[in-house]
Amino acid sequence: MICHCPQCSANQLPSYTEAHRRACEIRFLAGLDSDARRAEYLKGAEEHRGAAAAQELRRDVWRAIQEQRQGVPF
Repeated sequence: MICHCPQCSANQLPSYTEAHRRACEIRFLAGLDSDARRAEYLKGAEEHRGAAAAQELRRDVWRAIQEQRQGVPF
């Protein structure tokens, strides 16, 4: 099997994109069973990525949670 990551192939598969990584992270956070666990993760994200990136992630996760509550698949 040939690897299709950015380092190994010019023909990347979608699972190796930043957009895919971000979508997975948002789904993971939206699926956590408590706000406390989400807050802990987002605090770490802020420490590593900065306040602006963490705020954007927080906004996207909140949107995903709201859509999930309305029955919109994500």
